[in-house]
Amino acid sequence: MLCNVFAGYVCRSVKKIVSLDDHVALVCAGLKADARVLVNKARIECQSYRLTVEDPVTVEYITRYIAGLQQKYTQSGGVRPFGLSTLIVGFDPHLGVPALYQTDPSGAFSAWKANATGRNSNSMREFLEKNYKETSGQGTVKLAIRALLEVSFFLFMLVLIVECMCYKLPKDAYCSLELNMHSS
Repeated sequence: MLCNVFAGYVCRSVKKIVSLDDHVALVCAGLKADARVLVNKARIECQSYRLTVEDPVTVEYITRYIAGLQQKYTQSGGVRPFGLSTLIVGFDPHLGVPALYQTDPSGAFSAWKANATGRNSNSMREFLEKNYKETSGQGTVKLAIRALLEVSFFLFMLVLIVECMCYKLPKDAYCSLELNMHSS
């Protein structure tokens, strides 16, 4: 689905950005094999929740589920812990309020307004702490792009994918953004 929107070389990196449900996406940093297992279990839980409760899963619920799985694997004998950290992003299905959570390999999770995971995440977090303001829509996209350009241009494309998925922007929205690196 996302590969139709972006060039082929970008799609190879999309494997760490997946959709769990219509309104929830997961971004992971760590071992890809562990991510596949965790994503499959989370997708099944989203479907099971929808069938049982007849409502879409909330971002907090699926985050608790994923963190619980990660924590369970740290204590179980015969299995090793999941070697990945995740960011779970989406909208509350009833209120439409955006939510962002981070989980650690230990199973700890926390809510955030803006965050990063993976390589160079510390410098990205520092940038976000200095420059974050309550925004929405294109303001959020501009902040994410500015943060990524501080760290690496290649990551620029990854944030666009997440933003387009989460904010349901038109496919060509990334082309029309006016970036001004020197404005705040």
